[in-house]
Amino acid sequence: MEIGPGNGRNAIEAAKLLGPEGSLTVLEIESEYIEKLERTFKEEKAENIIVAPGNAYSLPFGNEIFDQIFFVCYVNEIPDLFKAIRECFRVLKFGGTLAFSE
Repeated sequence: MEIGPGNGRNAIEAAKLLGPEGSLTVLEIESEYIEKLERTFKEEKAENIIVAPGNAYSLPFGNEIFDQIFFVCYVNEIPDLFKAIRECFRVLKFGGTLAFSE
């Protein structure tokens, strides 16, 4: 899962690495960006990307379902980063990876 996918470019590249057998969920809080992301992914034929509305403080997913979660240039935009990290660990599988890039 990518949290805060921006224009979706990083998600597209990550989805290519996953191939058709894998899937990537991107979490976006802004409704206008959700529509833009869906259009971008459709145009790029990135059919293995799922756009989910929500925020990092209350992820709309069950426990321990993601293998990896990443943030790219988004950490500074989260006022309570520790709250978001705790929530990420809730949905991250045991032994999974949580990665940040700024």
